[in-house]
Amino acid sequence: MSMEHTKERKDVVMADMFKKDKKLNDLYQKMYRDLNKLCEKNDPLMVAGIMMAQAIKIYKTALPAEDFERMMDTIADSKDIVKPLNTPTLN
Repeated sequence: MSMEHTKERKDVVMADMFKKDKKLNDLYQKMYRDLNKLCEKNDPLMVAGIMMAQAIKIYKTALPAEDFERMMDTIADSKDIVKPLNTPTLN
């Protein structure tokens, strides 16, 4: 494989990663906006519970058992680094 071909391949891979990153970021931003709206109109704990239940169902469906277990461990391990939404709390 020539150096030029390798560079072209790297450029294609990078472009594909950028598209995926952009798609991921766009989806993240949309979900963030939608969740903020839901939390403004509903009990944020109800919204969070529903979203968490749905997310776990998706992971359980889409991942092999071992990967699902790792994902659940990762979620539990990240509890101290998660930042809150910019939505008032209900007290």
